[in-house]
Amino acid sequence: SYMRVLQVKKKFNKPPSSQNIRTVGSRDNCKTAHELAKRSINDIKVKILTGEKISLLVIDDDDKMSGKKFIKTVKGRLKNVSCFYANNKNKQLSTSIKDTILIAAVFSSVAAWKGRSGISAELMDILNKSVKASKYSIVIGFCSPYILENLEAETVINAYSDTDVSQEAAGEIFSKLSL
Repeated sequence: SYMRVLQVKKKFNKPPSSQNIRTVGSRDNCKTAHELAKRSINDIKVKILTGEKISLLVIDDDDKMSGKKFIKTVKGRLKNVSCFYANNKNKQLSTSIKDTILIAAVFSSVAAWKGRSGISAELMDILNKSVKASKYSIVIGFCSPYILENLEAETVINAYSDTDVSQEAAGEIFSKLSL
C-alpha cells in the first residue's frame, strides 16, 4: 500500500508543462489584464466640458520617459491637451498650467539606487505648485499610493502600476461632456 501511495504521488506531482509564449501573450490574456487594470481604478469616469483648457503634466521620477501610453490615450479622448514633462533633469514649472484642468500622471518606482522612497523633493514641489495653480486637479499615481497621500489635489487616483495596460485604462476614464 505504501508503494501505491508513492506511485499516486509521483503521478500527480508532475512538474507543470512549460507555457507556449503565444498562450501567455494571447488576446484573451491581454483583455483580462486590461479589465483588471480598469477595475483597479474603480471604473472612475471623469467628464471634462468641451472648451476647457486641459494641461497634462507627466512627473517622471525615474527619468525613463514614462507615460507614453497614457499621453496617447488621453490625447485620443480629449482634444487640445497641452503636455508638460518634468523629470530629475528637467525641473521646469510651467506657468501655462494656471487656471486649467490639470491631469497629472506621477511615475515613480522604489529603487535602492535612488537613496529615497517617493519622488524627489523638487518634483513634488512642481506637482504641488501645479495643483495649486490649476482650476481643478486630477492626479493619477502610477506608483506607490503612499507617495501621493498628502497631496491636496481635488481628485487622486491610484493606478498602482506603470504598465501599458494600466496607463491605457487610466487614460480611458476621461471623456468630453458637451453642453
